[in-house]
Amino acid sequence: MINWDEVFREGRWFHFTGITPAISEGAAATCLEAVQTAKRKNLVVSCDLNYRKNLWKWGKSAGEVMPELVKNCDIILGNEEDAERVFGIKPEKGDVASGKVEHAGYESVCIRLKENFPGAKKIVITLRGSINADHNTWSGIMYNGERFFRAPVYQITDIVDRVGAGDAFMGGLIYGIISYTDDDQKALNFAVAASCLKHTIHGDFNMVSVAEVEQLMKGDISGRVVR
Repeated sequence: MINWDEVFREGRWFHFTGITPAISEGAAATCLEAVQTAKRKNLVVSCDLNYRKNLWKWGKSAGEVMPELVKNCDIILGNEEDAERVFGIKPEKGDVASGKVEHAGYESVCIRLKENFPGAKKIVITLRGSINADHNTWSGIMYNGERFFRAPVYQITDIVDRVGAGDAFMGGLIYGIISYTDDDQKALNFAVAASCLKHTIHGDFNMVSVAEVEQLMKGDISGRVVR
């Protein structure tokens, strides 16, 4: 139904989330077709695992569908729980309810994802610690197959709206990887800072400028978000 060759004619990057294949069998098949075409045409392919249990109602589970999609990805993103819920990969340690999420506990998750999907060039996990409804810690970790990169841990107080924070992270990561070539640390830091600022904005759109994100990246070492 879709002429993917025409759709991707001037494309350089294709991104999808786990929400699309969860909607229906047809959506899953279309998503796979898009991913395979994008890969064949040498586009960068990225995925946010974005597990939503209430959407997987059409007959197959995420664990049955997602591996075939994710194996074509160059960049894999998930939150601190997605890898476990989709692929059964648990962190060595880390309790999000404690308000403290340790980067080291999720290094093993990155390694196992890389083992399962050796074609992936970067594995990225967002790390949220829930102190209470208005106060979260926020960070991220990236594994490029050789090195781990850890972002600063931000203290986000007086949260306005968490909706869209994951999308803001992925958008920031894509921007960072394209803009800060060969600087994975800066790309990760940009993604975390961008999504931090999203918590201060009503609605699901991250209405911030690159300058605002980079200003936060240069902020004090406490990582406290000020807006």
